Parts: sequence; structure tokens; C-alpha cells
Amino acid sequence: MINSKYKKIYEKFLENYKQIHVNPWHEIDEKELEKIVNDLLQRYDVTGGYSFCYFMNYIVKRLSGNSDAHTIYKPNAPISMNFKIFGEDVLVICESCGYSTNV
Repeated sequence: MINSKYKKIYEKFLENYKQIHVNPWHEIDEKELEKIVNDLLQRYDVTGGYSFCYFMNYIVKRLSGNSDAHTIYKPNAPISMNFKIFGEDVLVICESCGYSTNV
């Protein structure tokens, strides 16, 4: 069973995955994914944030296989930023991508 809130999030993820990914079915096809999801949901209830995170990481891993082992689902991943103040100027550096700008 999957809570309707999390089902909508999963469906939106899958819609975006199919639309954006260059080769979405490089490891498994869509029918195989549907079978994996149904099998998992018969064994595991997705009713809260922790169980949904587990569910999504399981699905992402099956979609990615060995070729994309670094991809994971993070529901609230903060963007870490570093601020430096020089007199009247503030320099903002995004630590995850290295982008910097003066404010």
C-alpha cells in the first residue's frame, strides 16, 4: 500500500524521469519497473516520509543499476552556501556547485 500523497509524488517523479532522462529504460523497461513497484508495495507499506524515502531509493537504484550508483532520493537536501563579508560587500558561494556572486 502507498499513501495517496506519496503516490502522487512518485507519479510526478516517474513522469519527469521519462521526459528528462536521455535513456530512461537503459537498465529495465517500464513493465519491469511496474512489476518491481507492485511487488515492493505488496511487501512494504509506504505511509510516511521514512518509508517513502526507502521506497524511492529502492526504485532509483533499480532504474539506475550499476551505471549510476551515486543517485539517491533526498527529500530535504539543503543547498549549502558560504557567505563572506568584505566591508559593504557580501560574497555568496554555493558549495555544491562552486557558483559565486557578489550581493
